[in-house]
Amino acid sequence: MDVRELLYRRFIAPMESKKNLINRIGMEFAYPLVCLGNKSNKMIVKYLFEQLIKQGFMPLYCDKKELIGVEKKFTARIFLDASYNCLSIALAPIVAIHGADRTLQEVFKLFRTIVEEQALLIDQSIHPLHYSLPANFIADDEWMAKRKFIEKYSPQDFSGRADFFAFITAIKTHLNFMPQEIPYAFTVLSKLDFAELFLFANSPIKTKQGWFRSAKYYYYTRSGLALAGLSGSMDQSFRSIQDVLLDYAQRGLFLRRRENCQFFIPVRLGEYFKRSEYGAIEEDLDCFFSYKNTELEQIGTVKRQVSCVQPFSQTFVPVAFVRGIAAKLGQADELVKRFLRDNQITSSNNQLCEMAARGVLIGSRNSLYEFLGGLWQLAIDSARMRGVGDEAYLTCFDEKFSALMSWYENKIMDK
Repeated sequence: MDVRELLYRRFIAPMESKKNLINRIGMEFAYPLVCLGNKSNKMIVKYLFEQLIKQGFMPLYCDKKELIGVEKKFTARIFLDASYNCLSIALAPIVAIHGADRTLQEVFKLFRTIVEEQALLIDQSIHPLHYSLPANFIADDEWMAKRKFIEKYSPQDFSGRADFFAFITAIKTHLNFMPQEIPYAFTVLSKLDFAELFLFANSPIKTKQGWFRSAKYYYYTRSGLALAGLSGSMDQSFRSIQDVLLDYAQRGLFLRRRENCQFFIPVRLGEYFKRSEYGAIEEDLDCFFSYKNTELEQIGTVKRQVSCVQPFSQTFVPVAFVRGIAAKLGQADELVKRFLRDNQITSSNNQLCEMAARGVLIGSRNSLYEFLGGLWQLAIDSARMRGVGDEAYLTCFDEKFSALMSWYENKIMDK
């Protein structure tokens, strides 16, 4: 089987029917759930879902027939992605971000009304109790297989827990592109990964390798996922859809489902579907999971997942930023090229992300301020051109840059 043909049907073909949705944007938020009383996370979440079903939401079940979420069509899906420790909220694609903001506030109000004072959602990207809280995975053997894979194939100096999927959260922004736009979008967005980390990393974690500003970045790039080529940025430039599909063909498959979910040493997709000894079937792609900063999705979108969860008052800032940049890729490309050239920087996208995640200053303070500020203004200009009010969410650049500089200066003082 030619895996590139399979990948095209799965990821690219769905985009061809989404011309009418090109101006819409989707988003997902995930929040750690902290119990305040004697009830467990599982008891609280189950009660929440049951009450929402009574209010008109439709139930969602996993393969084990366990209730793992609820959904109201054209509004929101509230669900468990991996564990009872974190609650995920996916909002229906919208034109104006303020519409999604209203929906999210309604979801928060429902949560507070139903749960009352039994639990809180925390605006952080790592659960505050992650050192001691059990994983509390949903009843799906896929998550157990992922944990075992990470336990077996992560480096010896990997800090933290192999079940980190149960504790790490992020903001996911779903962008709509036409197929022919994908190669350039992947190229430019990957160049800008480090900029987004500088602006929106706020989940510090201390590891054996030192401090990182983004727990998600650390866990995903230091665990067994990196062995399979499934995390981080993309260093190459893409000229065609075939280039993108070839990149995917080089990524590792480490799970497949027969009677149950099995893990194994990663095998490149191209090799797995080419060599008969693996016994590949097309459905094995259902167990292909990739976690790079920019990803193709089966629903026909491009998913960005660099930013940490932001304070509740700034929830939609990364969404507005990413959306604005995605509509001005050519100008964003010129800004990053100029910044790297003027500062004589030849590092790869992944190397730049490593520096940004560690809070290492790239270029001078003034040049970095000018570069990040230029991107921010580009996002504002893009929002104003759309005319739906997204620029209202882009008023905190100086605050974000000050937080970055504060981290950098404190890090220097700690040496």
